[in-house]
Amino acid sequence: MKSQKIVLYGLLSLIVVSILGYGLMQYTALTSFSSEKEGQPVVVTLKIDFAGLRPNISQIVTYNQSISVLFLLTLGRHNVSVKWYKDLAYVQAIDGIWENKNLKGYYWIYYVDGVWGDKASNLFYLGSGSVVEWKYERPNTLFS
Repeated sequence: MKSQKIVLYGLLSLIVVSILGYGLMQYTALTSFSSEKEGQPVVVTLKIDFAGLRPNISQIVTYNQSISVLFLLTLGRHNVSVKWYKDLAYVQAIDGIWENKNLKGYYWIYYVDGVWGDKASNLFYLGSGSVVEWKYERPNTLFS
């Protein structure tokens, strides 16, 4: 009976420590992006590749604090259609070019400084000097 209590307390302790550790990781991830100096503008390059359906776009966007990849699109004055999965944004269309509609099997995929975005665009925050490129492409081109 005593050994069962020890095992139970051990499991409960492990669960509590795991929950606290996960919470700390999330807090750190959400607050670590603000490495820019307070009051300093963030300058980011936004590129959009429409896969030949219209001319590609390249523009410089300036804002007064760190911004997400998703917010960058709206600051660039682009019409964006988003589907929300709880608190995660999924971009379905940019400037009227819809995923899997204008070209079958093509979707909007973003890259930051040449690296594929590994999280929802509303959770990826940018620092000054970042280059964001949204590409309308087939997902399998990511792995070729």
